[in-house]
Amino acid sequence: MISFTTQSINDLFSSSLNYSIPIGFIARNERVLGKEENEKIRFYTEEITLDSSVFIFKSKNRITFVHIDSNYDDRINLEKIEEELQYVLSDKDNGDEMVMVFRCFNIPVRKDAVEKQRETNSTVELIWIDIQNKLKEKLKGIIEFKEINVVESISISLSDKAPILQRIPEEYLKVSKINQSLLNSISIINDFVDPAIQLKGPPSNIIIFENGLWNDQLISQMTTPNTLANEFLLQDPNQFEKYLEPFLKIHNSIDSTQLNNFIDQLFQAINIYRGSLNLGSIKKAKVGPNDICPCKSKQKFKKCHGSIKNGIIRKTYLEY
Repeated sequence: MISFTTQSINDLFSSSLNYSIPIGFIARNERVLGKEENEKIRFYTEEITLDSSVFIFKSKNRITFVHIDSNYDDRINLEKIEEELQYVLSDKDNGDEMVMVFRCFNIPVRKDAVEKQRETNSTVELIWIDIQNKLKEKLKGIIEFKEINVVESISISLSDKAPILQRIPEEYLKVSKINQSLLNSISIINDFVDPAIQLKGPPSNIIIFENGLWNDQLISQMTTPNTLANEFLLQDPNQFEKYLEPFLKIHNSIDSTQLNNFIDQLFQAINIYRGSLNLGSIKKAKVGPNDICPCKSKQKFKKCHGSIKNGIIRKTYLEY
């Protein structure tokens, strides 16, 4: 693994144009005359798991960054990968330079982890094999394929010859408009308010960042929760209770412990979503069972918001 001094880290990351690209999306960047700032843009991932890979295609003036995970919906397939590769190959000013194709993933050491990766990551593995089978001989001398073992994170900019394996220090991160934790939170919220909903197919355009600009329309589409959740997301967090019964009709095999764990995850998801809007988190006020409920119903807490419903024991009143 490459070693870095403090000075070299400063040189690599201090532009602060470091953008996190979440799983299931594509980012592109191109060297453009008069837009020297583009050269400082660096794409990175928050983490690489045994189930994910980042494919990076790089020519002299173009770069595309593709994050795939076998546990997520099939937004990125062989066709999408080939489109991105063609985008990079069409760099007319590449000259005699090789077009680099990197597959960046965590190569496990333990035997059980190797087996798990082989099983869960088979789709991504097949994409990697198919690309090489189709192009390795056809584009011999033009394109080079490389595998990189990633332990923590990976990033790349137009000025890099190869991906950088050093995690970007927090002080150099630019706040991205979208991140994996926000997308995961939206998914939890949507599943809770309408667990029977038929999920829509992936957007036709999943290029989330291109040449210095975010795809705001796509981001809005991916980060807007089901409007059914607005009441407890924006007004009264206690209103989540009205969705418990329909949720449990669909998820009827979970026990009370699993349900309480899910509710904790839901509250975390609500806080992450509200944080993306610069709104405050849920506050939990301790209330005695015989105290009057803070909702102004004039009932005792144990008979109102503190009553046991669907196996959930409430000892606090929620508010923003």
